Amino acid sequence: MASWNEYQIVLLDRFGDVYEDPMADLMKLRQTGSIIEYHEEFGSIVSRVDLSDEHQLSCFLGGLK
Repeated sequence: MASWNEYQIVLLDRFGDVYEDPMADLMKLRQTGSIIEYHEEFGSIVSRVDLSDEHQLSCFLGGLK
């Protein structure tokens, strides 16, 4: 039986970083600083998902203070 660390290495070799979920990151994103900082972070995340303009706007507005 393999150790937990060995098991993790095998999984990462086979599937890569499957725990990265930009949609979850986008849904959790909230403005905590300036609007400029929020806009930049939003842009970096939303570029990794396929959303319509309407859904992007909804997510953006939902994260504002």
